[in-house]
Amino acid sequence: MKDVHKTISEFLLAQTTLTAKVDNRIWVGSEPPSSYKPTGATDRKAYKPRDDGPAIVFKVRGGGLDYEDAVLSPSVQFKIYGRTAINADVVYRVLCDVLHGGHDDEILNGELEMLGQLLYEPDTDWPYIMTAFRVMIRNS
Repeated sequence: MKDVHKTISEFLLAQTTLTAKVDNRIWVGSEPPSSYKPTGATDRKAYKPRDDGPAIVFKVRGGGLDYEDAVLSPSVQFKIYGRTAINADVVYRVLCDVLHGGHDDEILNGELEMLGQLLYEPDTDWPYIMTAFRVMIRNS
């Protein structure tokens, strides 16, 4: 079976309009790495605020195979972090532009399943947009 996380990650990292916003900060998982700070973190070595910039974290939340096992159809949850809610929303809209209807050799189609919802991390108060896509992936 195809590695869904790797396939989606490679697709997103190849989208220059998206990487112009998040660089290579596209991670698989439920949370960003513990070293990531979208805003207001203090760099103790430099004694100044550090802003790592917007980022995307995603994970498969369900899905299945077509009846011939040729196509994987995972539902994928995305969390888009930003310095501000507006910053996160800008990245969310770029993600929608590249993934909804997006395709390449491995990804046959992406379809928005859930419109983005603005939320805040309970411990840090970081703004993020949560959304979900159905992604059809060639299983070969």
